[in-house]
Amino acid sequence: MKPKKDYSKKNNDKINKQLLPTKIHSEIAQNQINEKVLTIEIALPFELSDIKVESNLSEGGMGFTFLGFNKSNPNIKVVLKIPNLNIQSRIDLFKKEILTLKRFSHKNIVKILTHGESELPLTNGTKVNLPWMVMEYIKGNNLRAALLQNGQLEWEDCKSLLIDCLSALKCIHAQGIWHRDIKPENIIKTNRGVWILVDFGIAK
Repeated sequence: MKPKKDYSKKNNDKINKQLLPTKIHSEIAQNQINEKVLTIEIALPFELSDIKVESNLSEGGMGFTFLGFNKSNPNIKVVLKIPNLNIQSRIDLFKKEILTLKRFSHKNIVKILTHGESELPLTNGTKVNLPWMVMEYIKGNNLRAALLQNGQLEWEDCKSLLIDCLSALKCIHAQGIWHRDIKPENIIKTNRGVWILVDFGIAK
């Protein structure tokens, strides 16, 4: 009788590969065990610096984004981003994202306009002191939405997507930084046909 093959190591290796993406957040999860976690629920609308924040845009793994506009010129839209948990590990990562984005000035990387730290209103009537950043508002759809809408990209779109994304990655890699979260939701095509890389929340 032939000895049975041991597939345990092979299966374990397969499982470990599948779990690799979750390791990015493992340090954060471990820190949360010993920290008091405060889920942030911002009361809208509110004013911050020279902008008025009106509505939610999205919630990512590391933060909330809101749509706002310049109070002196309502035609100028902006995006406000704040951390989505009030714990020190998340705050530190958020501040690191601000410093990372400030290093770039590239047509294919989202631009940070200003940043700061302020008391923001919560839905329970209290306030919480949080760091924040204001970024350019990109009018267009992300790659995920484009694929869902059209099923596939035209060849010219594929070509411009590759050229623009590789240009952005070349820029950030030249400074020793890795985005670590490249996915369709984080690549936006503007109405001018330019692809822009966003969300540097776990860049390192």
